[in-house]
Amino acid sequence: NRNRATTSGYALIHHDDGTTLLNAETGLRIGFRIANTEQMTMSAAGNFGIGTTNPNRKLEINSSGASPIRLSQQRANQSPTLGNDAHHVLVVDNAGDVKTKLAGRSYTPNDCGCTAGSRPFILPSNLLEFTLADGNWAGNSQGNTTLADFILPTPVNARAAGHSNGDIVIINRNSGWNVVIGMTNTNLTSNYLVPPGTSVGFILGSQRWYQIF
Repeated sequence: NRNRATTSGYALIHHDDGTTLLNAETGLRIGFRIANTEQMTMSAAGNFGIGTTNPNRKLEINSSGASPIRLSQQRANQSPTLGNDAHHVLVVDNAGDVKTKLAGRSYTPNDCGCTAGSRPFILPSNLLEFTLADGNWAGNSQGNTTLADFILPTPVNARAAGHSNGDIVIINRNSGWNVVIGMTNTNLTSNYLVPPGTSVGFILGSQRWYQIF
């Protein structure tokens, strides 16, 4: 494949040893197009850009959208989540902030088997979001506001599953029944009643879960 701009330069070089090289003349870039629109670029300086045609770093990744993400790394064979991006392990957002995320998932009572038997149920340690609804679980039909229906995992188990300090767990209550959440499975006397149609968030501190909203 001969470079049109010169009779001596070649865009594609194949060596006798089997090596194949993509080549550009000094001062020129190599572009990769889809539907005649450049999607990836290697600049003349050797910088590689995805989503940008003028990268000024060795690797620059730039997405578009309402919440642009500069770079995200995802585990292979990760199960899809419900309404969030919990399968991302590393995210660099458009503001340049680096965030690590638990490779966890969202649960309903049916997902984690919290639908029958003696309460309270201990929620999975890799929990990121838990949603209750009348369709998948009836809740505490006795009207009890002190006995926990579900218990957050202990900090030790949460960290073992991949959580770190500052990670947030969201509990959504779409059920019309009383739902009582226990803070941890070492403190059954500390409970939180989640009102109908609301959500509550907990953040992992150095020693325990702290309620934040």
